[in-house]
Amino acid sequence: MLLSSFKHKQQRLESDCLVACVEMVLEYLHVPITYTQIVKRLRAESFGTPFGNTRFLTALGLTVTIEYEGTVEIFEPYLAMGLPVIVNVKTI
Repeated sequence: MLLSSFKHKQQRLESDCLVACVEMVLEYLHVPITYTQIVKRLRAESFGTPFGNTRFLTALGLTVTIEYEGTVEIFEPYLAMGLPVIVNVKTI
């Protein structure tokens, strides 16, 4: 299932892929927050941002579910409800 009004955001820095993903999700959910505020809330660093830092988004009133291993079946119910999913990809 595709999320119809999901807008792409480009990374501003090589290391801010999670920040860009969160920015896209929050815009989709109509959560008013700036890029700078996202960087601060996620405690992003110049080397990147740990995926687990997405838990800090609960302060915005969001429910955050973090899974480190799984299958597409875990994501399907969220997508069926029209909710975006950020998938952590192990790169190293």
